[in-house]
Amino acid sequence: MRHIPVIGKFLVILCAFGLFVAGVTAYSSSRISFIDTSYTALLEKESNATLMLARASRSLVSIRSAIADILIARDDADKKAAVADMKMSEGFFTTQIDAAMASAPDNARIAAIKAEAVDALKNKCGPLIAAASIALAETEVDRTQADFASTCRPSFTIAINDITDEIGKITALTETRHAGLVDMTRDTIITTIVSVVAGLAVMLVAGFFAVRAWIARPLDMLSGTMTTLANGNLDVASPKPSAATKSAAWPAPSRYSRTMACAPARSKPLHRPSGLPSRPNASAIRISNGCAPTPWPRRPVALPKG
Repeated sequence: MRHIPVIGKFLVILCAFGLFVAGVTAYSSSRISFIDTSYTALLEKESNATLMLARASRSLVSIRSAIADILIARDDADKKAAVADMKMSEGFFTTQIDAAMASAPDNARIAAIKAEAVDALKNKCGPLIAAASIALAETEVDRTQADFASTCRPSFTIAINDITDEIGKITALTETRHAGLVDMTRDTIITTIVSVVAGLAVMLVAGFFAVRAWIARPLDMLSGTMTTLANGNLDVASPKPSAATKSAAWPAPSRYSRTMACAPARSKPLHRPSGLPSRPNASAIRISNGCAPTPWPRRPVALPKG
């Protein structure tokens, strides 16, 4: 990079730092996007599935309570009202368990819980509900209540407990994933800050050494040489300026500067040996400081007679 201007060298450093910043920005953006997507899925899937399962469990409790009302009712109107409540709770349960399955399509346990609850309602409790809906005599009421305690209620209890266990599992998984996202967010922030600080430190160090190597050192050498020349020592070897400092710190010598540098030597009268032509040979003139000989004046010179 000797022949590259200083501005070009600093532009190279700035471009490198710009690429570094772009890389850090791309990394941070990708991690933030991943965290946002994961957190959105966490809210829309696992959390919504947990909520729907909790509502489905409450609907099963309502169905069980409606069946109990059917068993203890002694009036036909009361039994019909209890059956209507049971049908309404059954519709709520179906809607809510389907929503839970849609929120967590990979969870096969939710579908199994739905099948278990439907089996308890239709097969194990269905005949009992049909008999209790028309049972008005005390003996029939007592018999349906005994069957409910032995066959129907345990099936509902198992389904409700399974839903509660599944809610606990999904909640634990959600908390684990949420903790992972929190840790990822913290790591992304720390990595971004450390990367930016490290990049700035590298930029400062590189700029310091660049200024020292490309500007300060050539100018110091140039200043020393010019000081030596100013003190009268014209035999010192002048440093070769680089392309970076040539235009700013090493201007091209003008005619006036060349004249002033050779002024001490030209102030002495030149000796013209006898017998030389009117325009003497430059090699015959000895000038100790290395300046070019002063051209002989271009004017007519009278030739010697004889």
